[in-house]
Amino acid sequence: MKVPEGILTSSADNNVPTVCLVNTGGTIAGLSSGLSAASGQVTYRSAQLEATDLIQDLPDLKATFNWRFESPYQIGSQNLEWRHMLMMHQLLIRLLEDTSVDAIVVTHGTDCLEDMLFFLHLCLPAKLQQSKPLLFVAAMLPADHPQADGPVNLSNALNLADDLIGQKKSFFGAVLHGLRTPAEHVRKMHTTDISAFDSQWGVSVKAPLTQAQPFKHNSPTAGLFSAVLAAQLHSLGLEKTELRLLSADVCVAYCAPGLPTPLLRAGQGDDAGHLPMAFVIAAPGHGSIPDAWSDFINEALQQGNLLIRSSRVGEGGVSEGGEYQIPAQFERHFDERVVAGREGLVDRFAVANKWTGMWNAHFMSIPQCLVFARLALFEMTVLQ
Repeated sequence: MKVPEGILTSSADNNVPTVCLVNTGGTIAGLSSGLSAASGQVTYRSAQLEATDLIQDLPDLKATFNWRFESPYQIGSQNLEWRHMLMMHQLLIRLLEDTSVDAIVVTHGTDCLEDMLFFLHLCLPAKLQQSKPLLFVAAMLPADHPQADGPVNLSNALNLADDLIGQKKSFFGAVLHGLRTPAEHVRKMHTTDISAFDSQWGVSVKAPLTQAQPFKHNSPTAGLFSAVLAAQLHSLGLEKTELRLLSADVCVAYCAPGLPTPLLRAGQGDDAGHLPMAFVIAAPGHGSIPDAWSDFINEALQQGNLLIRSSRVGEGGVSEGGEYQIPAQFERHFDERVVAGREGLVDRFAVANKWTGMWNAHFMSIPQCLVFARLALFEMTVLQ
């Protein structure tokens, strides 16, 4: 039976912490649907279980907390859209500001988990991100699989939440395969393995809370776009904000033998009514730009577009990038861009136009680059 959102299902004991379990679907809430004749693999349907179903097999933890349940949507995360991300953003703002909620645990699909978490890293106010435990859990196998990993991940997240509450500490990120990983560092590194999200940025969930997480230098800071997004949601509402977010062109420019350079929109630049474009360049190796692409890149920069030099390679960062040298006037660095915290959005025109130029992805994945690029173009259209 579906439990109405926001209902406490255990006795409301003021001495017991309250956890809000936010269920969005995904494989962790999926069930097997048969056997594929072609591959011999078990097939499944995601987003089949309610939040209350997910804690039934965790009786000790179930009794540890007062519970609230929310379900803003139920999808497989391959179907994630910007409206879902905005819905999650609005829900988490409400729950993070709610003093009756001590911790938030979100169940999510794995396919677009890094997109969602990087969006929230950039768009939730930094102070709220540090206000209480906000933990995302997921699974690589459906709930009724003999080796289902969802229950263990959820159990680890709830135990971590209990420890954080007891020590009055916060953490925002994912709890997967025995690791806690900060939101901005979460990346899916394998298509099927249980350890798909293991990375150098994770720390054991059993490690002391005082143990520092590995730090990733020169990346966009927490809450970078929180002020401008909050203002637009307040003035326009969710649907119109989504339309505005999607109004500018964001392209992946994949470098491979035989692929042509992307097309630039004609009449761009200073022409009224034309918005800049963003290009995430998936370059070979360490962001090595092919010689044949240099004219395209120079013209794109001259037209006032936003470019991010990333790599089509799964691991490692892009801090410079091969033989191509960015013209000095177009080179951009995150550590310079985020000075002064961004809370006041001082000098709005200068802020908006600083997004043009060439950025190095550093440790951002291509999905993360795409989230960043869309938010940067969104800010440019709002503030100009």
